[in-house]
Amino acid sequence: MAKQTYPVLSNLLHDGTEYGPAGKPAITLDEAEAQALVDAGVLGEGKPAKEPAKEPAK
Repeated sequence: MAKQTYPVLSNLLHDGTEYGPAGKPAITLDEAEAQALVDAGVLGEGKPAKEPAKEPAK
């Protein structure tokens, strides 16, 4: 499954991190994991997640 970044519309605690107005405003999840939260109105419309930048080999 592809990962997407979703805006958090209401408070959400995931893996010990608080998301939402008081915490981080967006979360990156697999589409399948996020669908129930999107349907419930906790997450907004997702956008493809940016791949982390790869550091050059040393």
